[in-house]
Amino acid sequence: MSRTINILYFGAIAERTGRQKEEISVDLIKDRTIEAFVTTTYPSLQDMSFTIAVDGMIGAELDPELSKEIALLPPFAGG
Repeated sequence: MSRTINILYFGAIAERTGRQKEEISVDLIKDRTIEAFVTTTYPSLQDMSFTIAVDGMIGAELDPELSKEIALLPPFAGG
């Protein structure tokens, strides 16, 4: 049985995907980058910049055996 991982979508990314979260099989992303998976699945994200965090760490690599969560974070505006 394939492991699953949660993907969390925030802000404008959630608006474009129509989702705040989803659970997918790790097999869907283990042979390509997370960015390639989400931009193929959600073409509306292709022209958007975003940051990827794996298990709460920005820039961390996905470990298909251990990772539990991926978060897609839109650009943040300061004020």
